[in-house]
Amino acid sequence: MSAFQKVGNPTRASDDRSPLVDFLAKPDQYVPMFDAITRSLEPSDLKTLSRVSQDLRGVYQKTKDTQWNVNTALKKFVTKPEEFRNKLGQNSAFIAGVFAMDFFDRNPVGNSLDLQVHLGEQGDAVEKYLIDEGFTEDIRPGDPPTVFYKTQYFQHCKKTRLWISILQSMDHPLDQVLRGVWGTTAGTVFMTATKAYAPFADMTLKTKKAYCMRPLDYEGRDELSYVKARGYELLDTRFKDRGKTRLRRLNDSSSWIMALDTTHIAPPSTPDYVLEHAEFLVTCSTNRRGPLHYRIMLRELKHAGLAHEWIVAHDWTVAGLGRVEPIARRLDALVFMELCDLPREDLPENWDELQHRKELLQTMTGYKGRLFDEKIPEWLQELNHPLLPSRRKKWVHMLAKLFRRS
Repeated sequence: MSAFQKVGNPTRASDDRSPLVDFLAKPDQYVPMFDAITRSLEPSDLKTLSRVSQDLRGVYQKTKDTQWNVNTALKKFVTKPEEFRNKLGQNSAFIAGVFAMDFFDRNPVGNSLDLQVHLGEQGDAVEKYLIDEGFTEDIRPGDPPTVFYKTQYFQHCKKTRLWISILQSMDHPLDQVLRGVWGTTAGTVFMTATKAYAPFADMTLKTKKAYCMRPLDYEGRDELSYVKARGYELLDTRFKDRGKTRLRRLNDSSSWIMALDTTHIAPPSTPDYVLEHAEFLVTCSTNRRGPLHYRIMLRELKHAGLAHEWIVAHDWTVAGLGRVEPIARRLDALVFMELCDLPREDLPENWDELQHRKELLQTMTGYKGRLFDEKIPEWLQELNHPLLPSRRKKWVHMLAKLFRRS
């Protein structure tokens, strides 16, 4: 009989149960044994233990507090981790890269911390925080900033072995992470001020297999070496995924979202529910020869009728299968109806033009009516049925349209 087979019998005397249960039920009393046992268990196993016995209900939470403690990990880089996380939350910035990989794998964090943030005011605010924290920018040739992105490297003035990089981009940070800036599915993990996300937990963290998220090239060798050094098996794509397109959502069953300790952490400027309902399409590259890799298709949804920027799955390859346009057009209608309730003197200056070109409502400024962010998850669910799951069906769909026209 295994050690855990004795756990679930509530009628058995306490002195007859396995000593392994005591090691787990009293973590503060048996710290070395608790750490040794829990580090050998997957997160899903830790959660299962909480359902086995009342004495083990606190195992997962205790493991989170000790082995996935974000403040302890960040203390190596900043003097006030909570303050730093609040700054990230205010500016919708992500922690990504090697730090996030080590955090999820419960490894000691290294000497580098990678941040991703919008180019502009948000990036400037994070940059200023690092300078005030004692970091100085190391100007490196060969990667000059553009109007679309900027990469910066900061070294601590006293702890010279510590480095923080900031990737500022016009794209949403989630766009950068999912499209493979870190090379593999293992590198898609990231952290916000309040939560940690592993979008491909089912095929990567559980199996220790990392799949390519961009074409293989010599420039990406560092990212691949980081993953390989952490014990992952590097592969191109899963055979069963080839020729298929999957609709994914960040909070679906294939992901793992870990709530972080939010003591002294203010609500982030982008609410958790907005990010967790971000959706994207996953498909494989279509090159006829050579290695394959996964491709992510998504699009940012911005509108005057929304308080936040949403990420919506979008197929650029086949016309008519986008999910952004129908939502944007519905928002056009709802915002227009809101404006129709205003007195004439409160209407926008270009009201006559808006009546004929309602798409201009998407970028209008000064709108103070009702916002519709809480409706986006419902509308995305409503759109699920038209999305075609495979490329073959997409071609059938296109041919059917052509025959109808002829």
